[in-house]
Amino acid sequence: MVIWLVGMYASGKSTLAEEIKIIIEKKHDNVLVLNGGSIRKILGNDLSYSLEDRRRNADRVSRICHYLNEQGMIVICSVLSLFEETRQWNRDNIENYYEIYLDVSMRQLLTRDHKNLYRKALNENTNDVVGVDIEFIRPQNPDLILDNNKNRKSLSSMAQKVVNLIDV
Repeated sequence: MVIWLVGMYASGKSTLAEEIKIIIEKKHDNVLVLNGGSIRKILGNDLSYSLEDRRRNADRVSRICHYLNEQGMIVICSVLSLFEETRQWNRDNIENYYEIYLDVSMRQLLTRDHKNLYRKALNENTNDVVGVDIEFIRPQNPDLILDNNKNRKSLSSMAQKVVNLIDV
């Protein structure tokens, strides 16, 4: 099973992934959390953040999730997931694939921008920032859309919604 959490930087994907993992681990011990950044580190961080390198990283993440799923792992993957063709490849090739979109306003993302990624991009013309100079297109057909404009207290209820959807 692959749970693919999609959203912008600071949308809460990684935090939600950990919350989901805690719930699933009560019944299963084969749960792994991955994110696009961890894949970059594992594979040597040889890619930039250009659109083309982001596409290459997305393909890597998808293929690693596919492989781990085939090995019987439950993978919770938190990624920007910019490319519809990557998500479609997942649907076509990964058994028990669930796509969850975290919908968060830019106003809220700016309040959670602890690395000042958005502020730098908006004020200093930093390039290759999704949501600023790289367009983020919402997933077309996610299995679940979660509004994460609220506070952290709502994360456990959102995690439970995901677990209920996937029925593990």
